[in-house]
Amino acid sequence: MAAVASELLVPVHRLVEEQARLAPDALAASRGDDSLTYAELDAWANELAAVLAAQGVGIETRVAFLMERSLELLAAFLATYKLGAAGILLDPAWPHERVARCLAAADPLVTLTGADVPRDGRAAPPDVDVHLDTLAYLVQTSGSTGTPKSVGVTSRSVAHCVATHRQGYRIHAGDRSSWVAPPGSSAAVGELWPFLASGASVHVAEPEVVASPAELQEWLLRAQITKTYVGMPLAELLYLREWPREAALELMVVGSDSVRTWPPAELPFEVAVSYGSAEANGVCTCLVPWSDRLTSATAGERERGRRPPIGRPWPDVEALVLDERLEAVPPSELGELYVSSCELARGYVDDPRLTAERFLPHPGGRLYKTGDLVCRREDGLLEHRGRVDDQVKIRGQRVEPAEVEAVLLAHSAVESVVVVARGDPAGERRLVAYYVSGRPAPPAELRAFAAERLPDYMVPRVYTVLPELPLSANRKVDRAALPEPDWERDDVAPAGAPGDGLEAELRALWAEIVGGPEPAPDVHLLREAGGDSLAAGRLVGAVRDRYGVRLRLRDFLREPTPAALARQTRQLRRQQA
Repeated sequence: MAAVASELLVPVHRLVEEQARLAPDALAASRGDDSLTYAELDAWANELAAVLAAQGVGIETRVAFLMERSLELLAAFLATYKLGAAGILLDPAWPHERVARCLAAADPLVTLTGADVPRDGRAAPPDVDVHLDTLAYLVQTSGSTGTPKSVGVTSRSVAHCVATHRQGYRIHAGDRSSWVAPPGSSAAVGELWPFLASGASVHVAEPEVVASPAELQEWLLRAQITKTYVGMPLAELLYLREWPREAALELMVVGSDSVRTWPPAELPFEVAVSYGSAEANGVCTCLVPWSDRLTSATAGERERGRRPPIGRPWPDVEALVLDERLEAVPPSELGELYVSSCELARGYVDDPRLTAERFLPHPGGRLYKTGDLVCRREDGLLEHRGRVDDQVKIRGQRVEPAEVEAVLLAHSAVESVVVVARGDPAGERRLVAYYVSGRPAPPAELRAFAAERLPDYMVPRVYTVLPELPLSANRKVDRAALPEPDWERDDVAPAGAPGDGLEAELRALWAEIVGGPEPAPDVHLLREAGGDSLAAGRLVGAVRDRYGVRLRLRDFLREPTPAALARQTRQLRRQQA
């Protein structure tokens, strides 16, 4: 795949406008029964741009998006691109306190919700010259200081991502792409704009669909998606399911730094790994060059004996593996990954100190210090080997344990705390909290406290009280000396009364999924039994597969207890009999 000449990079809204001119009636996007042609999407974005401009929005003005994945959010994205404004990516599923902190730090001129997006479509396109070095969006990442940090990404980064992905994924007008990444994630850039710049269509997955591997598979098949991007560990749960040979899906891109299991070779589509970050956008992929791609379909027996790599650098991306002296390490030796690319973010918004620490001077540009440990194989493919710091990835999301620790320290009973990632009995990485308490503080109380302030993937699964935290010789917490977490402890959700046979089976199934004790019949599985949205989705999928019922995640979440789930399952079995 050839490098992309800088003069060929075009602001993404211009490419979408061109598609609206060439094929105005072609399908651009859909969500359920609602859909937009390219002409309708472009007109809607023009109308919203006019409304925003009247409120003072212009070049690099900050506009917050507080919306779930939707056609409204898509139009808002496009409208801000047309104005050269910077959209602030937020997720309405985050706890209110976290959203409020992000909004206070970003200080947007306008905050958009779904109700704020007019759809008249009668305005002319804005007459704004958007430079490629203009900020395009701000994305929030977990912060080591205890608060989220905001990464500012330019229009050049988006344009280069569009250009490389159009070639690397072989996108054409007949493609149907899925939009499954959370609305607060920059992964949506690769899901949306390379396809809309190519005349393809984008299809929005509902939140309850994305949370359930079984329902997501059904939706991908029903929507006839041809190319999809899915983060770990949901991707693994998805591609290990049985797939019909007639599936329209051609390519599944897995976004992760570490994939544990090779996808089956007999899948009716190819699965490939890609790696990136908010600060560097696209870094590497197993799809370039296409003739030498490494996917579930091309990997031989020898390759399957190793862990899947994260790929080769995208065109125009320089990936350096360096030691502590910033000198290159030989192939197959471990070093830290540094990235130089036109897709590098401008830096951390309003934080020049942190920007200077992570974005270093480099001949012809800058170098981003990723913090990821990698080795470069003889064939040029990179393998991920961990981190140089305490940052971890949970369910595909970057987490700074210090941010979780700061939240728990705000609890009146917690005197000191350390949060680490450990593999649970099922092999999933989970956060575990070790704390010293000044007064009795049951784990359920701490878990509820954290859940009110953090996204569910940042809420620790197990809480262990210690008389004191173990310290090393230099008086820092000795993480290696922390005891192994007791995944089977039953201080949160004791099994209680046995209930009937089906109910007991469901309690045992939940315990297997979360790696914990069997819960009581009436316990709230998400708030009180160590669960999260992904665990709920896995439970629903397992119930559907085991008992042959058409259980929906949204129905389970109305009353997520073993007793209620047993009632729903019985009722569905009677209805389907």
